[in-house]
Amino acid sequence: MRSIEDSIRCKFITCDCEIILHLYYNQSSSAGDMFETSKHSSTSFYGTLKRLAITGAITAETDPNDKRSNIYRLKDTVRERIDACCGSIAFLLDDGGSLMDHADEEADEA
Repeated sequence: MRSIEDSIRCKFITCDCEIILHLYYNQSSSAGDMFETSKHSSTSFYGTLKRLAITGAITAETDPNDKRSNIYRLKDTVRERIDACCGSIAFLLDDGGSLMDHADEEADEA
């Protein structure tokens, strides 16, 4: 997906979507780990993370190994809605191919 964004200089993945996809794919993550792979500013990223937690899309729990940080998880209801609407979307974060590669594979299988 990032190769498409880079080639046409247009963002497909908003900060909200980036965080939700990361948690969908990785199950849980610290804010620092998610931010390391983000293409958004720290202000945008951390503001979005806080808003997603306040609205209930994600949960934040104190990291048992480091009480100074939180571990974030996607709420089960959000994961279920994504699965119901889109099927598994983990392939969007797969660096081994682009979204178009996966669309071509699905067409070949049909």
